[in-house]
Amino acid sequence: MLSMLATIQPGSVWKPWVDHITNHKHDYGLQKACLVEHNGIVSAASKGFHPTAKEIQAVNRIFLEKLNNNIISDRLSLSGRTYMIKSLSSTQIVAFSGSKYIIVSRSKTKHIIALCDSKSKYTEAADWLGKLCQKLIQKGF
Repeated sequence: MLSMLATIQPGSVWKPWVDHITNHKHDYGLQKACLVEHNGIVSAASKGFHPTAKEIQAVNRIFLEKLNNNIISDRLSLSGRTYMIKSLSSTQIVAFSGSKYIIVSRSKTKHIIALCDSKSKYTEAADWLGKLCQKLIQKGF
């Protein structure tokens, strides 16, 4: 059984990816980020940004709903906050809660999840994270 709080891999090689994402705070309004395995294990995360395994399971269900053209979910919860889904594709979810946007990009084995606090920049942030996710896919992840 998966624990309520997803496990973080210590000394992760994925931390530079999270740092790279959050270093684009001024470009895209990205405040926090994490890389999470599809099974809910957190590979690396910004301080205080730790989705639970249960929340990642819900994200996986949303992607599966999209794949099966049977969309039921209109919201998702991450790190204890609920977001309304604004756009959904087979590889990305963009959702909002007030002035905060959550962007989930899906590769073969991981999710890149980022928190954006800019209504004017979230579209650019989603595009950029999608490109970053393509790099993961090219590397076999």
